[in-house]
Amino acid sequence: MSMMHYSKTEAFRFVYSLLLIFLFLLVAVAYFFVYRHLISQSDQSVTALTEPSISANSTLLLREDLARFLDVYFNQTDLTGEDKQRFVLAEYLRFAQYAAAADADQPLLARFVSVVEDVVAKYEAGEADFSVEEQLLAGIYQEVK
Repeated sequence: MSMMHYSKTEAFRFVYSLLLIFLFLLVAVAYFFVYRHLISQSDQSVTALTEPSISANSTLLLREDLARFLDVYFNQTDLTGEDKQRFVLAEYLRFAQYAAAADADQPLLARFVSVVEDVVAKYEAGEADFSVEEQLLAGIYQEVK
């Protein structure tokens, strides 16, 4: 049997190759952790930007908040049907849990939530005639203006 003898240059190349592979893996792992850190930072910044102006801590009074919603509902012409549906659903869910209403405004809030609930139900049923609900919302709009 013949024994294989490696020259010093071949041994050096082998060690050098192993060292390069180890260095590459080390850099790849470091980049992974840096990337993961940057992604978590961007997720936190996106979370911080979501709806800060319309929250439970909002300083708007109920009547001002209703007027804001109704102003967008009636006057925003660039909303598509799907955008308007999402807007109405999001606002309905927010107003259904509205806790900042004064006792005197509770009947107004209940009436408003009931009408918007009917609008949401019609959206979900695929109906397109909102004339009755829009008349009721217009009455509430005049009341809160």
